[in-house]
Amino acid sequence: MERRKAVRSKWEAIISAYEKSSVTQKEFARRHQIKISTLRYWLSKLRIERREEAETQVDFVEISPHQTFTATAPNRTLTKGCSISVGSAVVELEELPDPRWLAALFFAMEKLS
Repeated sequence: MERRKAVRSKWEAIISAYEKSSVTQKEFARRHQIKISTLRYWLSKLRIERREEAETQVDFVEISPHQTFTATAPNRTLTKGCSISVGSAVVELEELPDPRWLAALFFAMEKLS
């Protein structure tokens, strides 16, 4: 296990150096005496992992239920629920939904704003 961590750490440093360089993959591999196929493997592997991590990372926002608030329908007062504002979009919910659903909604709204 320690060996895997050491190998990964080594390749993370190599890929970081490549990404900061202004040379082609082929030239970088030649200069560092690395097989180009190995460089491409680790470059792809680490980029995919970074992308997946970024896609699954959710920034939670505190949402507090209101004591009461007036919904968009006239003369209607809700005693449970919340309103979510992202940019100019506002969603008002009568009851608090499942937190995972709420996080997905917030994420989708954030992409639209």
